[in-house]
Amino acid sequence: MDNTKDDFRHEFWAEECARYGDQSVGELFRAQGWATTSQVVSGMPCAILTGSLNGITRRVALFPRYKIAMQFREAVIGSADLLLFHTDLLSGDPAPQSEGGEGWPKRDADFWAYLMEWNRLAWPGQMAPDTPLDLNDGDRREIDQTHALKSENPLAAVWLRLARLQSVTLARKTIKARCVDQPLEESGLDSKATGVAFALRNAADYYRLSDAGNLSQRILNLYYGTMSFAIAEMLARPDGPTRLEEVESGTKQGHGLYTFDGASDEFKDIHVGALASGFFGTWVANSGVSDYRMSSKKAKAAADIPGLTDGSYITLEGLLARIPEIGDLYEEVFDAPNMWIRPVYIDEWNEQMGSIGGRPAERTYCLVIDASGRLSKAEVAAFPFNLSEVREINRRGRARYYKVAFDHPGHDTWHEALAYHKSPLGPSSLIKPIFGQVGDFRMICFVLLYALSIIVRYRPSLWRRLQEGDLDHVRALIETFLVTVERLLPQHFLASVTGNPIDQ
Repeated sequence: MDNTKDDFRHEFWAEECARYGDQSVGELFRAQGWATTSQVVSGMPCAILTGSLNGITRRVALFPRYKIAMQFREAVIGSADLLLFHTDLLSGDPAPQSEGGEGWPKRDADFWAYLMEWNRLAWPGQMAPDTPLDLNDGDRREIDQTHALKSENPLAAVWLRLARLQSVTLARKTIKARCVDQPLEESGLDSKATGVAFALRNAADYYRLSDAGNLSQRILNLYYGTMSFAIAEMLARPDGPTRLEEVESGTKQGHGLYTFDGASDEFKDIHVGALASGFFGTWVANSGVSDYRMSSKKAKAAADIPGLTDGSYITLEGLLARIPEIGDLYEEVFDAPNMWIRPVYIDEWNEQMGSIGGRPAERTYCLVIDASGRLSKAEVAAFPFNLSEVREINRRGRARYYKVAFDHPGHDTWHEALAYHKSPLGPSSLIKPIFGQVGDFRMICFVLLYALSIIVRYRPSLWRRLQEGDLDHVRALIETFLVTVERLLPQHFLASVTGNPIDQ
């Protein structure tokens, strides 16, 4: 009788069990400090995974389904401490919820209870030796030193934290804690701490003055206060500049931004361009942005746009479209779409992993909501977040709904791969970056504040129209944006200066 076909089938499923078992049972073993090895069993659709810890060895036989495990049970029971069948490898397996006692095949999801018992055998005492364990990105973020600011006045709590860092001594301790992996000389720590404390005092002074001034002064104070925050952020980075003088080498080249009129001289058509030199480019470079679109020369009018680097400029309308907190008012003022989307995970669209520790998916399907209802399918697909399979599925009121696939290779879950903008004033969202891949909310706000400060200082006729003329509805939008800046940017910069996320 020719058993070639059966041998091939057994070999295939043995390899699948070895692979899948290493990614599920093996991961759980290793997370508890066990060393593991795996091997396929010749002539059977089975793999043996062996775990060893402190002189204790346990062997797990892995099968693709319950019936197969029962068929080969007698052949492996003498060489395995536990028989498992995988609920994910073959669907439709009519396995019982429980069967027999020891020696009977168990579901892979039951493995955790056995592992806990084996841990007790390996370490019967209260103490176990310290063991370095690898953590994935999600675990690292979960245990990161998040500052939880619980207060009836969250903004006041943020400013109290920032006030501490205005002390050179406390700023030095914060920077030293960030430099554990990149130790600095004492002189470098001292100069960084002096610069950070000074820049944060400056930022606080500017933001405090914004409360008392008129709209014009408020814009200017928030712009220069945000610039001071950015200087503190750069100095606090372990790989950032060491002295204030190094930051000045960038500011001496200007702001790194400029404005020019588009096809019309209307407010919404004013363009902001990014330059290769100057403060903003220095800040972007220090933040680690790999794709920064800028030009070496300035455009003076819309006719000069063809000579600019593609993506190195944006309109005021486009900048305001990237502030989710003012999205509803933006829709009343402008006809263009918002440039942010809100993703929502839908259970029914994604495989539910039946095995604890099973192979993570590298593609996740989500619902994407365009609150403005103005983004086309192509515009949603153009958001640079590895989107594919974009399809419109529904329309409800003015909002539009899309089903999309997020690809996230190298990340266990989809949200680990995405730079969420979280806000107490609006929905968690994904904001389309500017100037290539400049997506940090505080940088987008800085560019918008710069453009508004230019209008305040150098465009008096346009500013008058915004203050008291036919563009007073835009003034309402600007004031709402400034409230967002005052509430959110101190918190964002506290996180970027300390290197720790802030939770409120």
